[in-house]
Amino acid sequence: MRTLSLTAGLFVLTGLLLNPCLPRASAQNLGSVKGQVTFGGDKVPMPAPVNVDKDQAHCLSKGPITSEEWVVNPNNKGVRWAIVWLSPNNDVKNPEPIKGIPEALQKSKNPTVAMDQPCCRYEPHVVAMRTDQSLIFKNGGAVAHNVQYQGCGTQGNPILNPGAEQKIGDLTYGWTGMTVGCNIHGWMKAYVRVFDHPYFAVTDADGNFEIKDVPPGNYYLITWQEAIGLHNSKAVKVDGKNVISAGDKIAIAAGQETKAPPIVLQPK
Repeated sequence: MRTLSLTAGLFVLTGLLLNPCLPRASAQNLGSVKGQVTFGGDKVPMPAPVNVDKDQAHCLSKGPITSEEWVVNPNNKGVRWAIVWLSPNNDVKNPEPIKGIPEALQKSKNPTVAMDQPCCRYEPHVVAMRTDQSLIFKNGGAVAHNVQYQGCGTQGNPILNPGAEQKIGDLTYGWTGMTVGCNIHGWMKAYVRVFDHPYFAVTDADGNFEIKDVPPGNYYLITWQEAIGLHNSKAVKVDGKNVISAGDKIAIAAGQETKAPPIVLQPK
């Protein structure tokens, strides 16, 4: 009789583990947030060609290169290449750690993130990554570039010949992020931000973003964009210390999708 009970128990446990249709407690206890970053100016900025003054035959082989300082969808005013992230507090210089991150998200699935430059522009233009990941600069083009990067605990300026790549690791969170540029081709710019948690996103071509599997609780939703920097940021003094405050309050509920408050970026 005891043998039958044990066998039945193992059968039930196996069914729970193998049946993907059954709900898992961890998923039910997590929330998500969706939203859109939009342009607040009256006139939507149009893509402006940059001055390509070197290696024109290669750099312009796929068409004009335009500035990506503002990439705005004229149909819905959605802003591309903004970074949105969650933080328990609104002090961007000294963010508190996020508690309750599920075991499956404690480490990144991909150990590396790549930024290429196949035709004299960085692809992608903006990267958001985690501290346990390494960043690989690639040169998929036909001309040499230098990659001058600074921020997130490191700096460098290697020369990348065609087909070469440079890997950098041990990156840290830095409230100003990392800037990337090329002195050979001065119009080339890119940006990197590094986080010690998985709760961030880069907006798509419609300005949309989604952050999943968030432990429920109260957070600040912080936004950065190249042209304006930190959205709605201000310098304040707290206990005699200089603090950079930013973000909108948001409550994430377990098992629910939360709609983010409007994030409207005003041009300077």
